[in-house]
Amino acid sequence: MTVILAIVAVTTLLALVLTFYFAEQQKKVVTSEAQSLETFLQGSLAPLLWNYDNSTIRSLAQAVLLRQEVSFLKITQDNGQTIILQGQAQSKNPLFYQSVEYHHKIVGSFEFQISPGVLNNTLIPELWFVFFFVVFFIAVFVWLGPWISRFILARPLIVLSEAVERFSHGDFSTELLEKVRVHEFLPFTKTLWDMGLRLQAERDKWKLLNEDLENRVEKRTKALSDANEKLEKTLWELRQTQDYLVRSEKLATLGQLVAGIAHELNTPLGAIDSSYRTLSQIVKGEMTSLLRQKEEFCGDSTAPALDLLERAIQQTTVPMTSQPSWKERRSWQTELETQKAPWSEGLASLVFDYDLWPLRFQLTELLQERPDGGILVFFKTFCSLARSASIIGIASEKASAVVASLRDYARREEVDQKQEIDLVNELETILALFRNKLAKVEVVRHFEPRLSVMGSKAKLNQVWINLINNALHAMNYEGKLELSVRRGGENVLIEVTDSGQGIAPENFPHIFEPFFTTKPPEQGMGLGLDICRQIVENQGGTIFFESVPGRTTFRVTLKSLS
Repeated sequence: MTVILAIVAVTTLLALVLTFYFAEQQKKVVTSEAQSLETFLQGSLAPLLWNYDNSTIRSLAQAVLLRQEVSFLKITQDNGQTIILQGQAQSKNPLFYQSVEYHHKIVGSFEFQISPGVLNNTLIPELWFVFFFVVFFIAVFVWLGPWISRFILARPLIVLSEAVERFSHGDFSTELLEKVRVHEFLPFTKTLWDMGLRLQAERDKWKLLNEDLENRVEKRTKALSDANEKLEKTLWELRQTQDYLVRSEKLATLGQLVAGIAHELNTPLGAIDSSYRTLSQIVKGEMTSLLRQKEEFCGDSTAPALDLLERAIQQTTVPMTSQPSWKERRSWQTELETQKAPWSEGLASLVFDYDLWPLRFQLTELLQERPDGGILVFFKTFCSLARSASIIGIASEKASAVVASLRDYARREEVDQKQEIDLVNELETILALFRNKLAKVEVVRHFEPRLSVMGSKAKLNQVWINLINNALHAMNYEGKLELSVRRGGENVLIEVTDSGQGIAPENFPHIFEPFFTTKPPEQGMGLGLDICRQIVENQGGTIFFESVPGRTTFRVTLKSLS
C-alpha cells in the first residue's frame, strides 16, 4: 500500500512537472517565432511602406500568412490606413505590435499573433522523450529503492532502534552505535552515545547508593526485628504473670471457699457415712438373724431361703462385671411365661432391677417350692434397702473425695495413697451412681479384662465421674455413651465418647483452662476439666480430646500395671 501511494505521488508530481515544462517550452517557441517574424517584416516592409507599394505589401502578407502558425496579421501605413487585415485577434494568444522605420522615420506598423497549437507538433516528440526518461528513472528508483533504503537508511535506523531499546532496558553499552556510519545520522548517534555514557554513569552511581541503602535497611530491619522479638517476649511474660496473678487470686478465694464448704460438708457427710454403716450392718446381719428366729417366714425350710436372701443382698450391692444380652434376657422371660406362674412377672422385675441375674435359677426353684407372694415382697424390700444403703455409702465416699479434691486443688497437695486400680470395676461402680440419669441413654461398653493401673483411686474416680457427667450433659441425657478400656502398647487407654453436638473449634484451645465453661453459671465454674488434667498429669498420664459434630471423645492414657 505504501509503494502504491508513493508511485501515485511521484506520477502526480511528474504530471505537474511535465505540464510546467511544456508551458515554458511553448512560451519560448512562440517568442522565438515572433522575434524571427518581426525581423523579417521590419526589413521587408520598410522600403515598401516608404514607396507606398501596396501590391507588393499584399503579396508579402500572403506569403507570411502561408505560415500556419500566424493566425492574425495587420499592416497599417503611417497615416493610419490599413493595408492588410487577415485573421481575427484572439485574446488568449499574445499580440505582437511593431512600428516600421525607414531613414529614421516611422512609415507604418504591423501587428500579428502566432497560434501555439501549431507549434505543439514540434514540442510533442521532445515531451515524450522527457516523459519516458522520467518514467525510466522512476522505475529504476522503485526497483533499487528498497535496497538503497535498506543499506543507507534502514540499517542505521535499526541499529539506532536497538540501541534505544537497550537503553530502555537498562543496557547502556555503546558498541552498537559504532556500526552507524551514515553521515546524516552522526549527530543523533553522538547524542545517543553521550546519553548512554551519562546513563551508565548515573546507573552505577544509583546502584552504589541502592546497595548502601539496602545494607542500611537490612541492618535497621534486623535491629527492629530483634527489638520486636524482645518486646513480644516481654509482653508474653507479662501476660503469663498477669494470668498467674489472676489465677492465684481466684485460687486463693477458691481455697477459702473450699475450706468453709469442706468444714460444712464434712459433718453431714460423716453422719451419712455413719448411718450408712449402721443401715448396712442391720440389713446384712441383724435383719437376717432376726428372720432366722421366725419359723413362719419359710416354714420348715428357713435356712436355704435365708442363705439365698444373704446372697441376693450381697449381689445387689456389687455391680455386675458383665450384663446379660438381650437374647438371654428374652429367652429366660419366655421360659417364665410358659410356666404361667403368678409370680413370674414379679420375679423378672426383681432379677432385672437388682442385678440378680446370677441367682435367677435359685430364686425360681425357691418360688416353685413356696409360691408365696410374700417371699418376693421380702426379697424386694431387703434388696432395695441394701441397694439404697450401698448407693448412700458410695455417694458419701465420692462426695467426701470431691470435697477433698477441691481442697487439694486449692492447696496443690497430693494426699491420696497410690494403689492398684481395676479400671473396669471402678467404671461399673460409677455407672451405678448415674443409674437414674441413664434411662434414655444407650451405654456401650468396650472393656478388655484384667487391665489395671497404679494410682489414686479417689482422684481417678473423680476424673471418670467428671468425664461421664460432661458426656451426659452434652447429650442432654439422651443418646449413646461409649466407654472403652483397652491396651495401647505399655499403656491403658480409657475413652469416654458421647453423641452430643460436639465442641466448637474456636473453644479447642480453652477446654482445659480453669474457669472456662460454656455452661450457665449455676451449672458449673469451669474447673472440672482443669482438675481432671492436673489429676491425670499427677498420675503420670495424659488427657486428650477430639471432637466432630455428633461425636466427642476424651482419652486418658495411663501407664499399665500389668
